[in-house]
Amino acid sequence: MTAIAIAVCINTLVKVFYNYVYLDLSKPGKFLYDGMEFSFEPFYVGKGFGNRWKKMCGRNRWLKHKLDKLKNKWKLNDLVSIFNVGQTEEHVLLEEVRLIKKIGRKDLDKGPLLNLTDGGETTAGIIPWNKGKKMMPWSLETREKMKKRVPWNKGKTGVQLVSEVTREKLRQSTIVARKKRFWSTRHKIAIAGTV
Repeated sequence: MTAIAIAVCINTLVKVFYNYVYLDLSKPGKFLYDGMEFSFEPFYVGKGFGNRWKKMCGRNRWLKHKLDKLKNKWKLNDLVSIFNVGQTEEHVLLEEVRLIKKIGRKDLDKGPLLNLTDGGETTAGIIPWNKGKKMMPWSLETREKMKKRVPWNKGKTGVQLVSEVTREKLRQSTIVARKKRFWSTRHKIAIAGTV
């Protein structure tokens, strides 16, 4: 896409939707996916309007890491391919889903894309971090301890009463601490005044 088309796309007041693909310039070749040809390996497919292809907020950490590595060598403008400019949002979303499916996601071991969803503006297809993992079973000894354990707040009311002896000890410790601070401060002032 030309720089003029990108400028028109970004500077219009109406939302002009488009698809974009980030390309890994360190991996040249001929990459064909269902009629689309790329000169470099694609690693992310997205949909956006305005400057979405430039923004890093809301991106997954693997994509951010890859872009940070590539931006050390190349400009972000060189890494992106923008197409389907001016289509309806529905068409652009369908194209995003189609491309992600054809190229394949890396987290599913089906391709090089760092997309974590199947596209289409939803979280459909995202793999939870704990999918397929089993909780480590507690030992019998630990389960018995947990059954016998009494919650820390069981039987307690909102206000805890302090005995008179404890209250007096707290008062005395506070008085002593204040006196120490008072005399320490006076001593420092005296020293500072004599210099």
